[in-house]
Parts: sequence; C-alpha cells; structure tokens
Amino acid sequence: MSTAAAPTDGPVHHGSHAHQLIAASVIAIVLPTVFLVLRLLARHVLRIRLYFDDWLIIIAWVNSWLASLSILC
Repeated sequence: MSTAAAPTDGPVHHGSHAHQLIAASVIAIVLPTVFLVLRLLARHVLRIRLYFDDWLIIIAWVNSWLASLSILC
C-alpha cells in the first residue's frame, strides 16, 4: 500500500508578500529620486533654468512619494 497525499483544494499560500511590496515601493521611490536629483544637478551645472517640463517632473515625483507612502503606512 502506498500513502499518497490528498490534493489540496485552492491555492497554497506560502506567506506574506509584504516584503515584495516594500521592496517594490523602495525601488519606485529611490530610482526616480536619483534621476530627478541628477537632472536638477545637470541643470544647475549647465546654468539652465527650470522650465515647465521640469516643474511637471517635480510635481509627479512628489505625487509618487505621497502614493508610495500611503501604500506603506
């Protein structure tokens, strides 16, 4: 006689996905921050003033910060 395990009904959960959510949120915060700082630094070094598109990028960056913080809190 062989003892076979009965198949389970439905999906098997192996734990929480909180660490994946936190890692994705950190990446979604850190990468845009680095790119924004580099862009603003390049504008400063080249003595180019900020234009409309730069302000839109800054507003979008703030919005992404607020969205990520609302997910994490």
